[in-house]
Formats: sequence, structure tokens, C-alpha cells
Amino acid sequence: MLAAIIYHKVLDNRTDRIDPFNISVSKETFQSHVRVLAEHLPIIDGRALLDGIGNLISSKQVYVLFTFDDGYRSGVTAGAEILAEYGLRGVAFVSPWHIDRNEDYWWDTLAAKGSVESDEFMSRQVHLMSLPYENASRDVGPALGSEPGGIGSLAGWDTLRVTSPVLDVAFHGYRHDPPSAVPVRQWQRDIRKAGRRFAEEQLTPLPIIAYPYGSPGAITEDHVSIAASEFELGFVATHRIAKPSDEVLWRWKLPRIFASDRPGGALYSEIMARIERTEKKE
Repeated sequence: MLAAIIYHKVLDNRTDRIDPFNISVSKETFQSHVRVLAEHLPIIDGRALLDGIGNLISSKQVYVLFTFDDGYRSGVTAGAEILAEYGLRGVAFVSPWHIDRNEDYWWDTLAAKGSVESDEFMSRQVHLMSLPYENASRDVGPALGSEPGGIGSLAGWDTLRVTSPVLDVAFHGYRHDPPSAVPVRQWQRDIRKAGRRFAEEQLTPLPIIAYPYGSPGAITEDHVSIAASEFELGFVATHRIAKPSDEVLWRWKLPRIFASDRPGGALYSEIMARIERTEKKE
């Protein structure tokens, strides 16, 4: 079994409340997660995932993978610092278009403009997540600039190079587009653009793709075959891993687990509870 724990920002404290997905954590909490999970479960990195994916998925043993989505500077730097203390590694999924532009993601802008708990916010977010990133971004408006979470919140290429001994980088969409929002040919072009940007910045990404968002049903056979043609392994989606060599979609035994600012013991308990539910279904 494989449990991938997803983080966005890893903060000095919880004063930054602009977090519509509630998966930012304090450094203290993240250290608690790493310490507790490493005490109870084997932690793998992206290379180990690639080398033994079949065995990892089918094994009764639970393996943990630490991942950092969207390339927030705080997540990349603090995540790498704390993992290094324990001799562990993780994966940062980044979008080259966003690194180059260094602008806020539209959901951070939207969250800063209103309550993330409101029905209006939730309905608007669902609608925007079905659009190509640039369309959604234009709908929301310009980046916040000097306000909290504004320009500078994303890790730059230099930061990714510095942290690369601890965090492998991987492809998280060129513009953070959901597969259902762009034509397949554009998806293919964007994969190649992303690959070129990684090469230009002298970074070798893991041959693995995390779809930014969208339901697993939005991922078509064309997306799978294109991903497989551009990268050795294929992609990681919401609950799936594709192995193009035999065209089998490996289903994760456990869904990806979104971190929140809770102690490591609580996160470990959730993982074990999910294992128990999964085993009962089988």
C-alpha cells in the first residue's frame, strides 16, 4: 500500500490563513508528522517509487511518500530542511509556467478576497477548477502583489536546485490545467514545454506526472498514452498511477492524504483507519 501525504505551504506559524484547501501546516506540525510516521512506517522517495511501484502497490506493508504540491517556497525550503534532518527525501510537484511568472495562484487570490467557508466561494471554486488555468486566473483578477501570499510565494529555479538533494522535482502541469480543460494536443505540447524548461534550468524531473486537479474520470486514454510517450512511467492522478509498459492503471490502495495542521499522531491514526477500511472492503 502507498500513502502519499500532500502539503502546500510549511509555515513558521499559522498566521497565514489564506489556505482554501486547508493543507498548509506549521513547521512544528510537519516535523511532528515526519517524526511519528518515520517511527511507525517506512518512508520512500520518488526514486524508490519508480523502481518498485508494482511491489509497493500490491504489498500489505504501508509506505509513505511526502509530496509538496504547487511549488510554494515555504513548502519546498522548510520541507527539504526538516526531511534532511531525518535523512529522508520527498517530491516537489511544480509547474514551470508559474515559476517563470512568479504570480499568485488564482485560488490564493480568491481566498484572500472572501471567506473560504462560504457557499459562494465553494461554488465559484468548483466552477473555476473546470477551466483552463489562464481563463480561471483572468476571471479571478490580478495577483495580490504586495499583500500576504503575493509575489514571491513560489520557489524559484535556484531554490529547486539547492533543495534537489532532498526533494526530487516532478511535473505538475505546465500551467496547472486540469486534463478536462484543455485539448489533448495542447496537453502534449505543454508536457514538452515543461520538459524543455526543466532541461534549460539543468534539473532532471522524475518521470512522473501529477495531474493538478480534476476528477480521475477526466483522465482519458489519450492523456495516459501521451504522458507515457513523454515520460517513462506515466502519471500520478488523484487516486491512480499509470504504468504504460503494460497499460495497466494501478489504483492506489489508499487515497492521497491531504495534510492539515494536526499532530503526527492524528495523521498516523487516520492512515491506519483508512487501511482498516480498505482491508474490510477487500
